[in-house]
Amino acid sequence: MRKLFIITSLLATFICTFSSCNKPDDDGGGTQMGIILLTYESIMKQNTIALDPFNVALRFNALLVDSDGDYKNEEIKNKLLGENTNISYDETEGKYIISNNSNLSTDLKRTGQLEIITNGYATLQEPNAIWNLKTNTSSPYTIFYGNYDIIIEIPQANNSYMIQNTGDKWTINMRSVLSYPQAYSSDDDFKSYWTAIYTVVPDTFSGSAEVLKSTKFSISPDVTTSTTMYTTDVLNIMTSSPMRYNPICGTRAFAPGGSLIVSVAEATDPSGYFSVEWLENESGCKPTVALTFQGETQEFPGNM
Repeated sequence: MRKLFIITSLLATFICTFSSCNKPDDDGGGTQMGIILLTYESIMKQNTIALDPFNVALRFNALLVDSDGDYKNEEIKNKLLGENTNISYDETEGKYIISNNSNLSTDLKRTGQLEIITNGYATLQEPNAIWNLKTNTSSPYTIFYGNYDIIIEIPQANNSYMIQNTGDKWTINMRSVLSYPQAYSSDDDFKSYWTAIYTVVPDTFSGSAEVLKSTKFSISPDVTTSTTMYTTDVLNIMTSSPMRYNPICGTRAFAPGGSLIVSVAEATDPSGYFSVEWLENESGCKPTVALTFQGETQEFPGNM
């Protein structure tokens, strides 16, 4: 089996900051399953990073829904995006510019600009609505995550980060979205290029912020030939059963149910992949994570 990751102690600390990574003497030290666990952890962190622009777009969509299109409504904007975040509209290019400066207790700290081209659609609730997202290198889109400032760069091509209403759900297409810790911007080993399609299905298809606070989601990632900020190999990720998100479990926690298959893009035999399953439990939160590799399954506490 090819080693999927080269994890330094620094990266291991970064990966496990908000998670349940076991100590080396708990997961078998340098065993293959220990490497698989770190691979899983890093993929979940990369999912959060990749979906953060969608998070902002969904909050902006809620602002437009709840204010009847008045993006200057300060009261609603402050609750959703932070009082220090500014929004402007470029009529020439038909885009909103969100200058983030948020530090909400319920969300990640975020700075820098995100551009949203709405293509004439008032909100993402409109049938077939398509919004395109871009970033601006002159004001880098940055989130504070895992004790690091992470810069996210979306290529300028129109379809590099596209959100579409595909019938009571949103489909997010992203191509070669770049992310990296700001402290290691000159080191290519820390850079992720993420190409994926995410299908996000809410149990109630409403853009209103009040409804979204209690909305449960299922999320299906389909990731192709991508690297996380920690990978040495190019990965593919396929959804066997959608991941589930329940807001009562935490802002970035998954509920029981759901499964993924992770493979190395160049692999030609079963030893090149492992599977992930979030096991059902009575509490409905913090599911045990079952990782299976070469016929061996090991379970880990669900404190993600």
